[in-house]
This record gives sequence, C-alpha cells and structure tokens, in this order.
Amino acid sequence: MTRKKQDDSISSYAPILNKKSGNIDWTRSAQDIKNLVRGFKPWPSAFTHYGEELVKIHRVEVLEGDPEGAFGEIIDVDSEYIYVKAKNSIVRIEELQFPGKRKMVTEDFLRGNEIKKGVILK
Repeated sequence: MTRKKQDDSISSYAPILNKKSGNIDWTRSAQDIKNLVRGFKPWPSAFTHYGEELVKIHRVEVLEGDPEGAFGEIIDVDSEYIYVKAKNSIVRIEELQFPGKRKMVTEDFLRGNEIKKGVILK
C-alpha cells in the first residue's frame, strides 16, 4: 500500500459530539437511525423520549414498509419488539434502557412493562 499525503485544502473536522447529538430524529430514514444507534454506542448513546421519560436505544433493525402514521409513532408492539415509523420504513427496537433500569432486550422489558401503541416518540 502506497502512502499518500492528505490534501489539507479539502479536509474538514468532524463535529464535536455531545449528549444531545444522540437524540433520534424520527423524520430521518430508518437506515440513518440504525447508523446513529450503532455509531453512538456506547457514548453518547442514542435516545428518544417516551412521554416524559428519556429512553436509551441500544439496538435496532430496519424493516420494509411505509405504514400510515406520524414519524416516530409506535405503530405496533408485540411480545418481542416495538415498531416505530421512520421516514421511509420501520425501525424495530430490539434493545433499550428506561431510566433507573438496566439495559435489556425489548422482549424482557415488555414482560413487565406496557408500551402503548400510537404514542409518538420525540
């Protein structure tokens, strides 16, 4: 491999990350959201708000489909996952952390907690 000096005239600095950088924007594409979750793990971590609670999102998958509803709306909840509408498809939340609780797979969280369909995550 041959080394090549970087052209400083076309280079730029990456923006400084802070805790607010991890706030999920549900109007973005599902793939962008997945990349944010992966890229911000373990710090500053990706998060959203369920009502007044800040929820850290640790793992998601992208599913095909463009259901009715608002961006960030919980369109379905089953015994294993939470499904949220993003710009062009669906984000399936697979691992999360509510305040005061440990990080856990969504299936385990849903065994003892209720997540309401139709709530819009912010």
